[in-house]
Amino acid sequence: MKRNIIILVTIIGFAYNCDKDEKFTDCYSPYQNLETAYLKDATGCSCSEGIDKDTCVVDKNGIMVALMCEDGVWVSVEDGPCMRVLNE
Repeated sequence: MKRNIIILVTIIGFAYNCDKDEKFTDCYSPYQNLETAYLKDATGCSCSEGIDKDTCVVDKNGIMVALMCEDGVWVSVEDGPCMRVLNE
């Protein structure tokens, strides 16, 4: 029972955050288009500084993507959030 509640909360959280990201546009965020985050002309989706936390997410190809919310948009970085995960 406890496991089912955790999964439900996770699903609700992703559904809410996907709506915030402009209804699945071409921009990237922790919730969409991660595989484009490190491409040269990729655009980060909007985010809320102070609310959206820096994160490390694995894309559909198994690549760890480090994202930080800076100046109201997601920015992909090469270290930071993923380095913290690897060092734990």
